[in-house]
Amino acid sequence: MSGIAAPDDEAGPVATTEERWIYGGIRVLNGRRIHAWIDPHGHEGLYQLKRAGNWAIGCYYTAQVVRTGEATRLYGAPTYAGGGHAPDEVRRQLWAKDTAARTRLALLAQERNQARRNAIDEALEPLITMARAVRTSADRDALTAYVMRRLISSWYPPHDGGG
Repeated sequence: MSGIAAPDDEAGPVATTEERWIYGGIRVLNGRRIHAWIDPHGHEGLYQLKRAGNWAIGCYYTAQVVRTGEATRLYGAPTYAGGGHAPDEVRRQLWAKDTAARTRLALLAQERNQARRNAIDEALEPLITMARAVRTSADRDALTAYVMRRLISSWYPPHDGGG
């Protein structure tokens, strides 16, 4: 079966072919989350979809594709096709790859968060040292107000006086 899909560029409509694909789960590509799909020939393709779905690993989905040479282009998000699922061994392998990818993504997120926290902590250290020396509540209020004023003023660029 085939259909018509609007491409991402302005070349006009493209004739697509309907294929039955298996959802392979999440993978990591360049540190980012991407979706794996297994085509009827058993080849795994990685696709960044604009809208993520609630696809079930190892189940069959109908995909609208265009094949040109060795390239396969997916149009839209695949839709559930029904009719069972991939063999158990294939599903186990896909689940293992998905779990490894999710673990890798969680680790990357932790590393980014830790790096961000460390940078902020390092930048704040001189201010914290100064704050420890402040003894009265009036001085603490004044220091807090000063820091907040400086932060807030950094969010707004100075006016050039041009009105």
